[in-house]
Amino acid sequence: MNHPLTLRLAIALLTLMPLAGCMSHSTWGDPTFSPDSSRLCYVQTDVLAEMVVDGKIWSQAFTLHWRDVDNPETHQHVRFGSSGRGYSVSPDAKWSPDGSRIGVVTDGKLVIVDANSGTKQTFGHGHIRSFTWITEEQLAYLTIEASGGEEQLALWREDVATQQATEIRTFPGQASPFQDAHWSPSGEFVILMPQLGSEPFYCINLQDGTTRTFGIPSHEEIGV
Repeated sequence: MNHPLTLRLAIALLTLMPLAGCMSHSTWGDPTFSPDSSRLCYVQTDVLAEMVVDGKIWSQAFTLHWRDVDNPETHQHVRFGSSGRGYSVSPDAKWSPDGSRIGVVTDGKLVIVDANSGTKQTFGHGHIRSFTWITEEQLAYLTIEASGGEEQLALWREDVATQQATEIRTFPGQASPFQDAHWSPSGEFVILMPQLGSEPFYCINLQDGTTRTFGIPSHEEIGV
């Protein structure tokens, strides 16, 4: 027969033990076609959360997949690694102009993957928010950097072969007023849109930094 005191003690000990369980899920970024539409790629994110009484222990793994459209069995992939919740990989992979490389922003760095061999190279200065291919041998990216105790945006251009980076221009004290960058298909320009609709937006030449400012009409000006 179980003694009432022993039973109560066992119940008390059980309530003090962490309650554990696992929850996992996978998500995929939008598939992106290569410039000639012969191949496609996408980023897969796998999240595992171990639930305990005092919180969650997170781990994440990120994988870039690519394959031929006409021959799906030619699937290739590279793993970017797994880590805690703070690590992030952009779901938007971008093919180079001739379709031989794929670029992905991983935890603030730009990783370029050779689509034939699967080898990886890391590029970037500062914490990269967004990037584009200017040409097959040139990249441009937007970063957040610390300067004088505050964050600022900086626009960079980098040579793929030499990894020589050139700062195109900076936006001191303006890390948050802008939304994400909008890159032109030709690789010539980037547009930075403001968070607030009343502010102008900037169109910047990626070679010489020439900046054009465009005002946004108010609702009174367009008759709304």
